[in-house]
Amino acid sequence: MDVLNKKEEESPWEEYPIRIKLMKLFWMLGPAFVRWAESQMEMDGYTPQRMYLLGNLYEYGPMMMSALKDRLGVTATNITAHVDALEREGMVERVPLPSDRRVTIISLTP
Repeated sequence: MDVLNKKEEESPWEEYPIRIKLMKLFWMLGPAFVRWAESQMEMDGYTPQRMYLLGNLYEYGPMMMSALKDRLGVTATNITAHVDALEREGMVERVPLPSDRRVTIISLTP
C-alpha cells in the first residue's frame, strides 16, 4: 500500500450541516471561555455573570431589576444575589423609582 498516495478519510464532521457544526463548536467553546474569563479576573467575587451585569449597566444605563434579570436570563433570586454582592462591593446601588416606590432601579456607582 502506497502511504503517500493514500487518500485521507473524510472527517466525521464533514457529514454535518454547518448549523450542527457551529452548535458543537460553541458547546465546546462555552465552558472553555468561562474558565478563561474566570482566570483573568483578579478580584475575588467577580464572576463572568457579574461582569456581564456590570457591562449591561454601563452600556444601557440604570435598569429595573426585572430588566437585568431578563437580560442575563437568570431567576429573580439569582439576580438579587448578584446585585446584593455588587452592592456590598460598592459597584452598584439600588434606587427607588420616584414614580413607583415598589420598583427598584439598579445603577452603577461612580
